[in-house]
Parts: sequence; C-alpha cells; structure tokens
Amino acid sequence: MNLFFDLGGGGTPELCLRKSDPWVTKPLKTRNTQKNSPPSVLIYPAPVHCPEHSSTRSTTMAMPQNHATPVDPTRVRTLPAHFAWVDHQLRDRLGTLTLEQIALLFFLHLAADKTGCSFWADSTIAKRLAVREGDIVAARVELVRNDLVAYRYPLYQILPIAEDAS
Repeated sequence: MNLFFDLGGGGTPELCLRKSDPWVTKPLKTRNTQKNSPPSVLIYPAPVHCPEHSSTRSTTMAMPQNHATPVDPTRVRTLPAHFAWVDHQLRDRLGTLTLEQIALLFFLHLAADKTGCSFWADSTIAKRLAVREGDIVAARVELVRNDLVAYRYPLYQILPIAEDAS
C-alpha cells in the first residue's frame, strides 16, 4: 500500500484532500508526540488515480496547486469587528522562543488594541493561559530582551518586527 503524509508549515497536518473527493478516507494511523494532544502526523492511503500523490513523487514538499481554494468552502472565516493580527515575519522567530513566551506573545496579540497596547495583569494572564505567574514574568523579560514586546507597568506593547531579524 502506498502512503503519503504532509506536515505542512508548522507541524500541523495540511493535506491536499477535500471531503468531496471519493478517495478521501479516515486516517490509517496517527502519531502523537504528547499524550492527549492532536495528531502531529496523519497518514492516509495514497489514492491510486491521483498522480499528485503517487509513490514516484519527490519527497520534497511543495505548495499544492490548489492552495488558494479553501478545504471547506462553506466555512470560510470572515473578519470580525474585533480582529487581531500577527505579523507573518514572527514565524521566523518562533524557534527561538519557549512555549510560554509564544503563549504570552500570542495572548498579547489577541488582547492588543490597534497600537499594539494592552493592560492585563500578569496574574490574570497566567490564569487564562493556565501557567504560573512567574512563568509569565520570565516570558515577558525574554520577549522584552528579544525586542518583541515593550513593557511599562501595567502596559504591554507589541513591537513591530524588524525586517532584518530572524
């Protein structure tokens, strides 16, 4: 049996499959790296009549040709009145951050106003993220050191990412 899998950009499955295709089936196997976490790899049977996923295909992953077509066009997201955004350049910096730093940074992006500022107490952030307050303080110190956040009690500010940073 021919198998294929696609990890996508961040370790989450990004498969070029649509539910409407007759050859899409449930995964044969899933492999988790942590208990009680979603699968980090999904393995599907390779469709026989799908040359895009044949066993002779290169192991180099490439963007699917239909990448702009939503997987589920009935559930396309729209911009809500309260919208948060994250600079795509941040993905190049994520590997240098701890999970606590990433969680705090993402939380601050969600909480920020249009100038990048937010007023949240460390204890409240810690409760919302289910971590210790000391972890929030340590994460904040590193985010300030890495020039991703400015902080002056009680104000957090998301800083723009320098173009030459990576």
